[in-house]
Amino acid sequence: MNKKDLESIRDIISTTFDEYFEKFSIQIKNDKEDQYLSRNETCQVLKINPSTLHRWDNKGVTKRYFIEGRTYYKQSEINNLFESLNVA
Repeated sequence: MNKKDLESIRDIISTTFDEYFEKFSIQIKNDKEDQYLSRNETCQVLKINPSTLHRWDNKGVTKRYFIEGRTYYKQSEINNLFESLNVA
């Protein structure tokens, strides 16, 4: 390998790293926006009891996510629901 080949490889690695870093930064931002709440945390935010949350799950008012056998809710979705409940 000569110097030109090494510079070419370095440029490819640098460009690839920059692309992955940008994608990773965007993913971190999205993850911060969409943290997950437990059932209890969701009930506290919405100021409802667990039976109401269960009923809303069944009616499709809330969307639950199952992660490792536990139920969670996206904080952004719950915040939007909370805002719509307060407006009504």
